[in-house]
Formats: sequence, C-alpha cells, structure tokens
Amino acid sequence: MTKLRAPNSIEDAVFQAVALLGEEAVGKAAGVSASLVRKWSDPDDQAHRIGGHQMLAIDKALRAEHHSPVFAALFLHLENGEPEGVPGNPVNAAVRMTVEASEMLDRVEKAWADGQLDRREIVSIRANAERLQKRIATALKTIYWNQKGARR
Repeated sequence: MTKLRAPNSIEDAVFQAVALLGEEAVGKAAGVSASLVRKWSDPDDQAHRIGGHQMLAIDKALRAEHHSPVFAALFLHLENGEPEGVPGNPVNAAVRMTVEASEMLDRVEKAWADGQLDRREIVSIRANAERLQKRIATALKTIYWNQKGARR
C-alpha cells in the first residue's frame, strides 16, 4: 500500500523520482541499493536519510531521461514560499496523481477477482479513492498556481 507523503517533502521527491525512473535506476544513479531508495521514500523511516550529492545525482539522471529534476523543483518551491501543499511543478503533481490512480485500479481489480466486493474491500477502495481525490485537488491547485504565476 502506498504511504501518504507530505507534499513538498524529501520523501515525496524520492517517490516521484522512483515513479519516473524506477527504484533500480534511482539507486544506480545515487550509488545505492533499491532497498535504500525505498527507505528514503518512507516518511516513517527516520534512520535513513538521502545526502545532497545523491539528490543531485538523481536529478541529473532524471534530466538525462528528459524529466524535470524533482529535488531542484522541491528546493525552488521551498525557497519561493509557495502555498502549503501545492507542488511547484504541475508535471510532478500529475505523475503522483497517475501513480496513485494506477495503484487504486490494481487494488480494485484484485478485489473484484472473485466477482464481488466484500465490506472490507469496499472500505479499503473508498479510502484509496479519497486519497486519490486529494491528489487530484493538489494537481488542480498546482495548475492554478502555475497559471496564476504565468500571468505575472
């Protein structure tokens, strides 16, 4: 199950990089194992921290694959003091939303495998749908924020 990560957090930036490149490629770029990459993206794991040089290496790998750098966008967002919960890059917001939607559809498909949904499955799917709605709301805020900034 996907853990909720605070928007504009290091863990969320690692999660975005993994969504774009995959754990193995992120680990290779940073010179670490895929297991450590998973730990970096876990908001509950306080024992494992990513280093600045590793963030730079991951952003470089993202640019090499024609993606926006997630850590540079995170730090720019924090520096500019954009509103709480609004990522600075609409593409990153859309990626997070798409990953969440895909995972939700996988859960629904697995739950429906027997041709019916039991109460536990319905509660779980509903919780996932609510999380997805929050992602969509964040993506819309992001688009609005960027549109507003483009008018300046």
